[in-house]
Amino acid sequence: MNACPSCDRHLLHDEAKCPFCGVPTKNIATRVRNAVASGVTMVVLAACYGPAPGPDKDDSGLDDTNALIDADGDGALSDTDCDDNNADVFPGQTEECSDTIDNDCDTLVDAADTDCGA
Repeated sequence: MNACPSCDRHLLHDEAKCPFCGVPTKNIATRVRNAVASGVTMVVLAACYGPAPGPDKDDSGLDDTNALIDADGDGALSDTDCDDNNADVFPGQTEECSDTIDNDCDTLVDAADTDCGA
């Protein structure tokens, strides 16, 4: 327990301000020293143990920040699907020869695609 320097009441925690009279309980030097110490502690912990882990949204133990997804539900993951916002476009899809879209993700569109008899 610490005593407030102004009203002499006892503080339960190491507070920066007295909850009874509002007077700062620590001088500026103490606050600066504590802020620097907490920053140094974080740097030392990161150096010893590495950075904090990323988000694990599915509790798999893996960082899901850059997880592969299938946004359009066509069965092709975002690393191979050339348009993950269109369920009609994915690798292995039949090329439609007149829609100006690369349906099968082979970088060839319509008449230029060998699937269309070019």
